[in-house]
Order: sequence, then C-alpha cells, then structure tokens
Amino acid sequence: MMTFLSGGVRNMSQKSAKTYNSSDVEKVKNVLAQLPDVTHERQRKQDVLESLKADIILLTTEKGYTLEEVLGKLHAAGMDDVTIRDLKALNEGKKPKKQRTPGRSKSNENTAPVNVQAQ
Repeated sequence: MMTFLSGGVRNMSQKSAKTYNSSDVEKVKNVLAQLPDVTHERQRKQDVLESLKADIILLTTEKGYTLEEVLGKLHAAGMDDVTIRDLKALNEGKKPKKQRTPGRSKSNENTAPVNVQAQ
C-alpha cells in the first residue's frame, strides 16, 4: 500500500527507525557486562597447534605415526582446518607460512630489464 506524504511517496511496509531511551541503553549495558570472558575458550589454530606441538612431535618421532595419520586424527577430533603443511612446520620448528594467493609470478618481480648494446 502506498501513501502520499508531503515529502513524497512512502511504502507502508517500511518501518520507521526504532528509537531507544536511556532505560533501554542501561538494560543492554547490563546484559553485555554479564557476558563471560571467552578468550581462553576461543583460541586460534596456530595457538592450539603450538600447545599440541610436543604431543605431535612425540607421536611422529617416538610412536611411529606419520604426519598424515596425525592429521587424520586431528580432523577426526574436529580440527578440519589443519593442513599437512601446518604439521610439517611444527615438526621443523618453524611457524607455518601463510598460503600465497594466486597473483604475480615471483620470478618476474625482482628482475629489471637488461640493456645490451651491440658493438
């Protein structure tokens, strides 16, 4: 349904902007203040892998597991985003590198044209 207003045409299905009073704001502040700290519950993949590093190295060096087998166990436990590259980096003692996005070829980035003059 369309209505005509002095400022133009307005669709009746559109809602007007909601307003809040100071009591509403205080209620929301109280709700937010009650939320628990979840920083220890929500860890990044690299932090979790670092905490599991000793266990992973023990499995691969002393208990006869391959990285692929450990990866399968991690996936079965719900860590689907872990890659074999992550595990290799842990075993080498390096931090995993970020995966490169497709783009310019690295071989052409640092090469300057060479001017050769014929004699």
